[in-house]
Parts: sequence; C-alpha cells; structure tokens
Amino acid sequence: MPRHAARRSLVLIPAPLVLLAGHAAAAERGPWTGSSDEVRALVSEVMADAETRSSLLASGSTAGYDTGKGKFFLASDDGAWRLNISGYMQVRYYLNFRDDNGGDEDFESGFENRRTRLILDGKIATNVFYKIQSDFSRSTGVFGLLDAYGGYKWDNGLSIQFGQFKLPFLREELVSASLQLAADRSLTNVIFSQTRSQGVMLTYEQQDWRAMLAFSDGLNSQNSQVGTNSNAGAASGGIGFFRDGFTRGGGESDWCITGRFEWKPAGNWDQFKDFTSMPGNEFALLLGVAGTVEQSDQNLVAVGPDGLLATPDDLQGDTTLGGWTADLSLEGDGWNFYAAAIGHHVSNNLSVTATSAPADNSFDDYGVVVQGGIFIPNTNWELFGRYDVSIADSDRTGPGSTLDDDFSTVTFGANYYLSGHAAKFTMDLQWFLDDGMVLSGPQTSIGYFQDLTDENEITLRFQFQFMF
Repeated sequence: MPRHAARRSLVLIPAPLVLLAGHAAAAERGPWTGSSDEVRALVSEVMADAETRSSLLASGSTAGYDTGKGKFFLASDDGAWRLNISGYMQVRYYLNFRDDNGGDEDFESGFENRRTRLILDGKIATNVFYKIQSDFSRSTGVFGLLDAYGGYKWDNGLSIQFGQFKLPFLREELVSASLQLAADRSLTNVIFSQTRSQGVMLTYEQQDWRAMLAFSDGLNSQNSQVGTNSNAGAASGGIGFFRDGFTRGGGESDWCITGRFEWKPAGNWDQFKDFTSMPGNEFALLLGVAGTVEQSDQNLVAVGPDGLLATPDDLQGDTTLGGWTADLSLEGDGWNFYAAAIGHHVSNNLSVTATSAPADNSFDDYGVVVQGGIFIPNTNWELFGRYDVSIADSDRTGPGSTLDDDFSTVTFGANYYLSGHAAKFTMDLQWFLDDGMVLSGPQTSIGYFQDLTDENEITLRFQFQFMF
C-alpha cells in the first residue's frame, strides 16, 4: 500500500440547501403550470444554485482520509495548513494466575479499556508542526494530557520542538503503544522507561542517520509544574523505579539532558515506526544508542526495601541519575527482530539518619529485552516471542530480604491483522519467572500483579485494537 496517498476533496451538496433553493425558485415562478422543458430548466437552476452554495462552504480547503497516513484530515488548498485527526482504543481481557500470597487472591480476571486516545497533529504554514495527544484514564475515565508540543522544521532536516513529549531514550518506549509486537511493552521497559517530560528537543535527520538532543525536567515528569520536585515520595505517582533505595516520584528534576543517535544502513525510516514487518517488506536495519543524565537536590523521601519511611529532615544532598541504552532492529519479508541493553547508574551524597535507608549510596542496574516475530506464510497470523530481564544492584537488598536482584519474563503469542494495525487482535501469555524484585512493584497495566513469595506468575492477555 502506498505510504502517501493523494488528497481527495469532498464537495458536499447539503440536502437542505437543495430544498431551499428549489422552494425559492418555485416561489418566484408562482403556481406550477409549466411543461416538461420547464421542469428540466427548473432542475438545472436548482442544481446550479446548490453547487454555488456548497463551493462557498468548501472555499479553498480539502478534506478526506489519507490512506498512507491512516488519518482523517482537513487542509488548506495549497497544503500549507493541515489538521490530522486520529485515535485508537485497546480493549483487553486478563487472566492472571499466581500462588496464594498472604491472603491475596491467587486468580484475577476481567476486562479493561487499556488505552483510549485521541490525537490531533499537523502543520501550520508548511514548516511549523504540532501535536496534541490525550488519553482517557483506564481506572477513572478522566481525560488527561499526554503529548502537547509544537515546533519548526527546516528544509535541511533540522527541527526544534517545545512542550511535552517522550524523551529520546528507549526505542521500545518511543514506538507507539498501538504499534507494539505484543499486547504491551515489556516489564523491563516499564522499569527503565523515560516516558514523557516537558522541555525542548533538537532533531537532525538525514537519509541514513538521525540525532536527537533534549533538555528537560527529567524522566517521567509529564504534567508537572514548576516547583514540583522529583522523587517526592511513593504517593507522587511514579512508576516504582528505585533510585538508591528511594521511590522515584513524578515531579521535576533540576535539569536533565537526553540524547539519541540512530544509524539506518538499510531500509527506510517508516519501517521503524513499528516492530512488525509485513510480508513483502524489504530488508531494514537500525542501530541506536542513547544516554541521559539528570540531577535533583534534597527532594527525596526514603523508602527502603523494608517499606519504612524516613522524613525529609533525614535527607541532605543531591541525587544524580545516569542512563544508557543500545539497541538493534532488523526487519525482513514477514519477520522482525529487536534487542536492547539498558543501564542506569544512581549516586547521591545524601546524609541519611533513617535506619531503613541502605548503607550504599551508589547503584548500577541493568536490563535486557530480546523479541522477534514471523508471519505464518499466506496468512494474516504473526507469531512472536520475547524475553526480558531486569537486574538490580545486589546492594539494593539487605540481608534476609525476600526480594530478588533480578527478574525475568517470557512472553509469547500471536497477532491476527484484520486491517493492519487499524484492526488487530492480539493474544499472548506472560510468564513471570521470579518472585518480587526491588526495582518494581505491581504493574497491573501490563498484567503483572506481583507475587512476593512465589515464582511463576502467569498472565493471559486478549486484546482487540481499533484505530482511526
């Protein structure tokens, strides 16, 4: 299917206008006494009048559905101004099995609208672009903001954007949730993910390579306002990533710099918008590396592995987080492969008096994700598998701790494509091999409910995705 489809202008003749025009014409002529020739003349007059009115309504604009982009659009006649309207919905059913965990249920099941999103994007005066993406909360239904940015793109491949967007770090996170291989991203991605932040980013793209550099408020700081501190405690809405034994919150860091470089010796950039490679696609190769560093001062509330809480008065000093990743993506005729390695280094010069705090103030954590998929010949079925592991610094867990230093997950399943990603059914099984780990609590958004004392938690996911 062509990536760029020609625009189609829609010239509408509203029925009320036709009726009104006919009524006006009839009123001018008086009671009907005419012949068949006059009937034809009257019809021609009405149609000409309706065409004039509809042309005025559509003056200088086009509208329709762009099959290449998969979006409805409104645009100026010269194409300089354009508004794309799109969205998607993921309806999911879970079956979770785990051993009895201190009185908790050992079986969970139910439906969930995992994601329901509306997206507006486009351009203004050719070189100015923008995007707004909002999401209905899966738990409350509240309409919330995800992306909100605008920018300017020069003809030489350089662009700049301001606002709230995903930082250029993990590729698995940068690929849209609607274009993943499995029903959702890996647990390792959830633990190390950058998600969104507010800031400014430069991008320079050429035929075979591109580079991105962002200055922002820090990882996972979306929808934060000036003065809301990073690592403000377990109740601040963070994803449960532990920095030096402290729960990472969702506010702002003092500063953060994130950069990513990608080299594409084969294929085209559009092939790497998703992880799937349809039958008939050409071979494509992408290599990526990225790094990030941020710092926060005196903005921590200690939560040790034992769950005890210290007070802000117990903490003095700065916390620095540094991260790196390297990834490889391969695509071919109906098959795909992806692998990524991740590292986070956390250090601080905190003076901590709380007994719950770990003794060591420097930690190195790692993650690995490997996945691949292949189509069954002459069908719309795609089989896939994934292995991911998160490896925590051994100093994060004290003597006698029941939490693991590492945590592995095996995922395998199948996609059935009714109309590409626009209408797709996914079923997969996640096998969480280990018991609870220090780097993450429960992540019910992907089906991990966490069994702290027993291994082999299993989750089945059945998902139908609609896109427009």
